[in-house]
Amino acid sequence: MIGLGILVSAQSLTVLLVASVFYGFGGGLLLPSLMTWMLNVVTSDRRSGASATFYNMLDIGTSSGIILLGSVAGSIGYINMYYYVIGVMIIFIAFFMFNHFVLQKKVKKQNQQEELA
Repeated sequence: MIGLGILVSAQSLTVLLVASVFYGFGGGLLLPSLMTWMLNVVTSDRRSGASATFYNMLDIGTSSGIILLGSVAGSIGYINMYYYVIGVMIIFIAFFMFNHFVLQKKVKKQNQQEELA
């Protein structure tokens, strides 16, 4: 998200390169983290299927995103498209935070109450 924010305001090659560093670090840190999390969540006998599904969905998301965002960029321009992508990222982060901090605490609390009963 930081890389896209810098990219939107890039006025020189130096700023564009700084944006690419942030974007690269984001992808380079995010994808292995997601893969590790996913492999820790599934049982050992399901890891190969989960890994295949992860990479298939990554490919489908990338290819469909290129088509969709290319159409959007053709209609409203690249700068506005990047603003919309940043907005989607913010919504996703807010949803994740709500799920992680609010809903998961409720589930843990219910599980603890069930164990005590």
